Amino acid sequence: MLGDAAGMTDARHRAAAAMTQLGSLAPAASVYSVPRAEDPPYIATSLLLAGRYAEAAQMTRRIIEVAYRPQARAPWDQPTNYARTLLILALAAAGLGDLDQAVTAGTAALDCGRAVWPTMVLAGKLDQALARRFPGAASAADFRARYLDAGACIALPAPRPQPGKDRG
Repeated sequence: MLGDAAGMTDARHRAAAAMTQLGSLAPAASVYSVPRAEDPPYIATSLLLAGRYAEAAQMTRRIIEVAYRPQARAPWDQPTNYARTLLILALAAAGLGDLDQAVTAGTAALDCGRAVWPTMVLAGKLDQALARRFPGAASAADFRARYLDAGACIALPAPRPQPGKDRG
């Protein structure tokens, strides 16, 4: 987040070295997966923050295939991390100027079962990126409407005043 590309590269190498020491007990696929043939977790997010959108998109696609195996599970059966991974892909696609892929991945993320706060935060970042990068695009407006609907579904009701309690 500080824009330290050399530091990010060093951290990436140290994380890869640490992953090789995990052994065979770490799962290869699931919410806690550590795909051995891939880069360490969160590298795609780091690449996204560094503005390296093509690399972030490529890595995120590999993570989706290896860790989540979307062809083997329905989207609503995926862990909530799956939706956030799709949103990382959507943000990378938006950074690359690919409106269709950004909206498709973002909408798929919102359609993944129960929306949780971290997912909605990333969806909000995507909504902002689409509005900034593609002003007036119909599909960006469609995503915004879907995002707002998803947010309304998770909003907590306002507390009701208790009868007989002082409202002071």
